[in-house]
Amino acid sequence: MKETEKVLKQLNKFILNHVEDYDSVDEAVEAFTKLSNEASAKGETFVIGEMTNEEKATEELEKLEFAASEREYAAILERALKLDPDNLEARLFKLDPESLEFIHELKKLETLGKAVMQKRGLDDEESIGNYWGIVETRTYLRIKALYADELQKRRMLTASVREYEDILRLNEADNMGIRYILMGIYCQLEQMEKAKELYQRFPEASAQMLLPLILLSLKYDDELSAKRYYKDLQKENKSCKKVFGRREFDLESMVEAIDAVDYLADSEEELYIAISNVMTDFAVVPDMYYFNWLKKNLIKPPSSKPSKPSKKWIQKKK
Repeated sequence: MKETEKVLKQLNKFILNHVEDYDSVDEAVEAFTKLSNEASAKGETFVIGEMTNEEKATEELEKLEFAASEREYAAILERALKLDPDNLEARLFKLDPESLEFIHELKKLETLGKAVMQKRGLDDEESIGNYWGIVETRTYLRIKALYADELQKRRMLTASVREYEDILRLNEADNMGIRYILMGIYCQLEQMEKAKELYQRFPEASAQMLLPLILLSLKYDDELSAKRYYKDLQKENKSCKKVFGRREFDLESMVEAIDAVDYLADSEEELYIAISNVMTDFAVVPDMYYFNWLKKNLIKPPSSKPSKPSKKWIQKKK
């Protein structure tokens, strides 16, 4: 579990146990922060009350990165699961991504995760839609996203869409960027209405939202809409000319952008990531049609040459 998530769990526990000791939640948060910082200064971790089995299991999992052998690694996972049989993170670590059964095991884990959420009372109206804000649900969301990604890799696009859409149902704020992946798949499946609905829900002029809409509009032979979306994209991302003004598409730069740890919004790298989300369409059409269309429809900068006076004006001047 990430350090920030551990702190959030302790904060939630502190508020539940001590909220009545303070005049407001903000005061409780301030008190927790002070106690947590004091513990950190001593090289300690601030823990509320006696550790639960779930918290002990989390402590065990933090030892995984220091495991000296596969045997020790497996032993840590077994100890964690003995303490907390419902620990989804430990069960995820037990899976082998190289196994042919990986996707099937992920599906089983996703089903188990749903049952665990129900068991913990996290399937109610108050929780659904706010999953990322509830630390205990984040591993479940990651499992669903990983399962959806494995489906997508196998071109099981309709099934992957169901998973991605369900993640957005559970986490309406979309802290995981699922909307960008979905928009790319909607483009591939030519699902214009769903793409428009998603854009209305997240009306941002980012490359990962607008580029699929441009390609999708062209697929529907709606060049007017494609040009409108492209105008918005060029206004937002000034790197369009660098990416689409080249003589040939720069595949190497796209690979580098995909491999990078992060990227800046409205950058050249984001454009390449947006292209990678629709690469199946972008690359397979004859003569790189979409790339050449984007190159052709780049907005030309205004001319710097002074305009010539009209003959009518010259005549009047005389």
